[in-house]
Order: sequence, then structure tokens, then C-alpha cells
Amino acid sequence: MALARACETTDDHSEPTTSTVRATLAVPRGARGTYRVGLALPDPRFPGAADAVRCANATVDWVSGVNIVAGVRIGR
Repeated sequence: MALARACETTDDHSEPTTSTVRATLAVPRGARGTYRVGLALPDPRFPGAADAVRCANATVDWVSGVNIVAGVRIGR
């Protein structure tokens, strides 16, 4: 008798998944420069930035518990 094996997903993870996030953000008048866009995923079971969920991608920078996922330039 074969046992059924639980599987999280059928994706073999051989190719990266691309997600697009769009947002409208309020920016202070006169703001200019390049800013980093980050994704913070704190784990409520542990206090402190060091215990936040970190993306596994080597290309995602990690700064004080925040996954830096993009940069945006404001102004000219």
C-alpha cells in the first residue's frame, strides 16, 4: 500500500517567482533622491529585528530586519 505524501506545492522552485506590487504613496512636498523599498516580516513569537523573517534570495539586502526589495528615485 502506497502512502500519500503531503506536499506544500507542486512547484519545483527551479525558476524564481516574480510578483508585481503597485502602490500609491504620499510623498512629502519637495522630497527628492533615491529611497529603498523594504519588506518587514516580523515574527510575533520573537522580539527584535534579528528574528524577523528573512528572504532566502542572495540578491535581497537585509538591513535591520528589513528585506530591501527595490529602490525608487523621486524627483529629477
